[in-house]
Amino acid sequence: MNAFHGGTHYYVVPRTSGARLNAAFWNYEHYRNRFGASEDGFEKFANEFMDRFRECVKEHDWVGCAHRFEAYGPRYEGVFYHADQLIKSMYATFLEGWLEMFGRENVLVLRTEDVYSESEKTRKEALLKAVAHLGLETPSEETLTAMDRCKENEGDFEVVERSLRLSGEGGEAGIRPSMREKLDEFFEPQRVALVAMFGDDKLRWRRPYNT
Repeated sequence: MNAFHGGTHYYVVPRTSGARLNAAFWNYEHYRNRFGASEDGFEKFANEFMDRFRECVKEHDWVGCAHRFEAYGPRYEGVFYHADQLIKSMYATFLEGWLEMFGRENVLVLRTEDVYSESEKTRKEALLKAVAHLGLETPSEETLTAMDRCKENEGDFEVVERSLRLSGEGGEAGIRPSMREKLDEFFEPQRVALVAMFGDDKLRWRRPYNT
């Protein structure tokens, strides 16, 4: 989850939690070395983290485990990298703190799939939401096009495109349908909470995930 801020205004740009988890697995070598650089390896990685986190929740609670997982003793401290990538994908849990600190009116959530969409129209809509949220003057179509095509954004687009390609269904290292179902089930309460927080049903990431 990436965060950007302007003055006291904040907006957060997530992507579907399962895709983020899969991309982290393929982007960081130590996970592949530990579990195996394959779809089987990703499933071992995801299942181990989900299983241990569920055990933690049975003993404590979801929020406590998200914030203090490894602090609950050797049983959890010993989990490889403390299930960090799974926990980082729990957007709603951590956004609660943002809303409490900055106020709902100062937080805008946009999806990476929209900000970095192949559709120029979708990208511009996301840009206009950010501009309005920050209280800036609405740009002309010419200025908006220049903002959308800013060369400084090219590096970000390349990173996100690779990430979405890796973690997307049918991608270079796609997630098997059975694993996708398990991830959807695990993260569904987070998506439901996001929709309740921001009133944006797109944050449910209904299949297909780019809609």
